[in-house]
Amino acid sequence: MAIYISQVKLTEKGLEELKDAPSRIEANRKLWEESGGKLLAWYVILGDYDYLLISEAPNEKVMTEIALKASRRGRTRFRTFTAIPIEEFAQVAGRL
Repeated sequence: MAIYISQVKLTEKGLEELKDAPSRIEANRKLWEESGGKLLAWYVILGDYDYLLISEAPNEKVMTEIALKASRRGRTRFRTFTAIPIEEFAQVAGRL
C-alpha cells in the first residue's frame, strides 16, 4: 500500500466542537479502515496546521476519497502528500 502524509487544519466548526475530538478520532480511524486503508499515526502539531496524519491507502484515488469524506463533515481541511520510502528512492537513484 502507498503511504500518505496529511497536514490537517481545523475549520471554525472543528474548533467549536473540539470537545468532541475523542469520538471523531475513532470515527476517522474507522473511515480509513472501511475504505481499505489504515491510519498509522496521528499527531497534534503546532504551527499552520493542527494535525499531522500518516496513513496507508491502496492508491491515490482511495486516499482522495478518504480525505474528501473527512473534509465533507466540515471540521477539517486536508493537504495530502504521497510519501516514497527512502529504500525505494535509493533503488531509483541507483539506476540513474
